[in-house]
This record gives sequence, structure tokens and C-alpha cells, in this order.
Amino acid sequence: MELAKLAGALLLVAILLYRKVNMGIAMMIGAIFLGLIYPISIQQWIEVPASTFFGVGNLKLLLALYLIMMLENILRTKGVLDRMMRACQALIPDGRVIMASLPAFIGFLPSLGGALFSAPLVDQAAQGYQLSAERKFMINFWFRHIWEYFLPIYPSILLASAILNVPQYVFVTNLYMFSLLAVFVGAIVCFYDVKSAPVQDLSTLAHSQTESSAVDHFKNLLFALSPVVAMLIMVIAGKVDVAIATVIVLAILILYYHYSLPGIWQVVREAFSAKIMIQVVGVLFFKEMLLHAGIVKEVVKTLNSMGVSAILLVMSMSFIIACLTGISQAVVAVVFPLISGYPAEMQIPLAMISIATCAAAQMITPMHLCMVVTAEYYKAKIMQVIPKLAVMEGIILFVAYKHFF
Repeated sequence: MELAKLAGALLLVAILLYRKVNMGIAMMIGAIFLGLIYPISIQQWIEVPASTFFGVGNLKLLLALYLIMMLENILRTKGVLDRMMRACQALIPDGRVIMASLPAFIGFLPSLGGALFSAPLVDQAAQGYQLSAERKFMINFWFRHIWEYFLPIYPSILLASAILNVPQYVFVTNLYMFSLLAVFVGAIVCFYDVKSAPVQDLSTLAHSQTESSAVDHFKNLLFALSPVVAMLIMVIAGKVDVAIATVIVLAILILYYHYSLPGIWQVVREAFSAKIMIQVVGVLFFKEMLLHAGIVKEVVKTLNSMGVSAILLVMSMSFIIACLTGISQAVVAVVFPLISGYPAEMQIPLAMISIATCAAAQMITPMHLCMVVTAEYYKAKIMQVIPKLAVMEGIILFVAYKHFF
């Protein structure tokens, strides 16, 4: 019964999205529908919007997204992104490599909604290729997340390691191959009909190479990547929060470019996107409704009562929770304590298939904030891309299942 109610809410959201309702509004309507059919108490009706708009974690997320949009605005308006693209085109002959490597590089930053930062980079790199909005969306979204299987700087891997009391290198050595497989699958599906360089850009590329030396291009590339490299160093080595790291980089850029107060205000105004913020708030509202109404716990309880096998239970729970929340930490927090109760020889295989299943589910759910912000940036139709993403993730998940079991 609980699964049927949840399925009804998700079906309502899918119908609204098909009718081109703003995703944030669709998610809010779906959440309200859930609250009505469960139903929840008056106190919970107060707690859900309060947590959505005033919860510390949600406020930090919204702030981080907004700061990333400000950083992108400065890099774009100051011509940094243009110079980086020209440098990449001069130094890397294959445009497909550029389009894939830029979001992959940004993927080293474990920030929610981080695909928003790489979206304009892919957009610039795709100029001259006549790619659809959906194709650019898929390239950016896919390659932004190829490291999530094993990279130990991601919170989900750190949390999983702590719950099972297993060294992080165990996750790295068991799962790195699936990141490599993701690169291979993504390269085939995303670029199967894309030539290495657009014909109309060849003359421009030749002119760029004669006009500037390779050293100049390399300097421009390093300068353009330096904000991200600085953030990586702060986040990974210094364990600084992504929002704080972004503020520091923004402050340095504002001083470097001698921004006046009116200039800073202009960046603040231009960086704000009401559509993106509404979509993110809608996703957060849906997530809070699930948590406060106890829906996730009820789904887990239902699956446990069905007496399914350990593998099917772990995979189904990982998939459903990831689809409902779009957050890998939620999967680890719910599923991994259960995994820890199984015999020691079963824990590692179950943990690895859980991570792989979670990654697959995250890539096909609108609850994933990167999907929301990337689709809005490119004005892409999500429902046209999700089936392709499902096939790609299905291949990786099948290989993972065969490998561990």
C-alpha cells in the first residue's frame, strides 16, 4: 500500500513534467499530494516547509549553488571561459575529449549541483558541433559523475567506510573499474555520431594556433582552471566546505578584476536564476516531505517484510532511496547499517553493489539536483534523456552484478 501511494505521487510528477510544468512546482505538487494521501499531521505540515527553507543543510546547498552561479558569471563575462576554450582547441585536437574532460574535471569537486559549473564549459566546447540541448545535457551530466563510484573525497564513500569499519582503499580498489567503464560507455553513447572536430572550426583553430604560441595557450588554460584547482585543494586537502571555498575564490577574483560595488551588485543580480532556485526548492520540499512523513522508513519496512534475498533487498532499497532522495548519503545511512548485520564475507560484495545501484538510480531521477540545474541551463527535455541514461547505467549495473556475484 505504501509503495502504491508513493508510485501515485511519482506518476503525478511525471505527468506534470510531461505537460511542461516547472519541475520545482511539479515536485511541490507531488509532495503535497503525498502529504494528503498518507496523511501527515498539522505539525508535520509546518515542519516540512520550515525545514525546506530554513534547514541549515538546505540553506548551505542553496548558498553554494548561488555562489557557483556567481563564479560562472565572472569567468564568463571576463572572457576567461572563451580563452580557455580557445586554449583547449589549440592544445587538444579532439573536441570530444574537451567536452568530456571539462565536466569530469569539475567532478573532482563533491558539491551538490556542481554540474551547473561545468554546463557553460561544455556549451562553449560544443560550439560548431550543432549538438541538441539534450545531447549537451547528457554529456555534461554523465561525465560530471563518473568518479562517484570510488573517489574517497565523496561523503558517501567516507560514510560507508565508517559504518562498515572498512578502509577507504577497499572501495577504491573494488569500484575504480566502474568509473573507467562509465567513461567507455559514455564515450560511445554520447559521441557515437560526433566527429573529432567540427569542419567549420578548422580554419579558426589554425588561425588561433598561428596567432598565439602553445605557451600562451597553456597559460590561459592554467589561469582558467586555477579557480577550480584552488577549490579542489581547499576541499580535498584543507577539508574546507565547498561554499566557503567558493567565497574565497570569488573574493580573489573580485580583487583581481578590481570590481566596484556597483560591479559586484551586477554580478549578484545577473547570477540569480529564479527558475533554477524554484526547481531546487521543489526538490528539497519533496525530500523533506519524504523524511518528515516517514515514507522512506515505511518503504524499507515494506521491503523487509517481503522476505526477499539479501542481494535483491540491498539493490532494491538502494535504488528506491536514491530515486526518492537523489542523495547517495541517504542510501548509505539507511542501507549500510543493514549490510553490517550480514556475515563478514557478504558485506563487501553487498556494499559494492549498493554503491553501484545508488549511482545508477541517481543518474535517472529528477531528485538529483545536478539533473535539475543542467536541464534548466540547456533548456533540455529530461524525459528524452532519461531512457538513454537508464540504458547506460543498466550496462554498468549488469557488469557490477556479474562481477560481485
